Amino acid sequence: MTAHPFAVSAKEIKSMKTVEDYLYEIESEVSEADSACFDGCHKIYIMKDPIGTAQMREYEYEHIVPITKENQSEVVSTIIGWFNDSCGLKFINAVENDGRENEHYITVIGQFDLDEDEEDEDWDEEDEYDDEDESY
Repeated sequence: MTAHPFAVSAKEIKSMKTVEDYLYEIESEVSEADSACFDGCHKIYIMKDPIGTAQMREYEYEHIVPITKENQSEVVSTIIGWFNDSCGLKFINAVENDGRENEHYITVIGQFDLDEDEEDEDWDEEDEYDDEDESY
């Protein structure tokens, strides 16, 4: 019996990365950070200093978690949870500031880095182009 031509092989499944594969990178950024911020949809930032944290408060981010030496592992777990619960546009960036707001972005997990060609559940192909039948 042959596999369906579009079937994912066991080898491919083993090679697919997950957010847990980036655990070291997340832990490394969190260990030197001031806060973790999440907009409630897909933007996750690890703010490296109080300037960035203050900016996120001004932007009224839905979730801002201060980072201390005591809560770093909890914050890493929180970030992973945010990522897993985010929409398909999700990413994690660390942000450093040299006296100005949000000056240097460091990609931890880039947008679509873990994309498994999942279709957007909200996308309806019938609604793709309603103007196809319109005359100009």
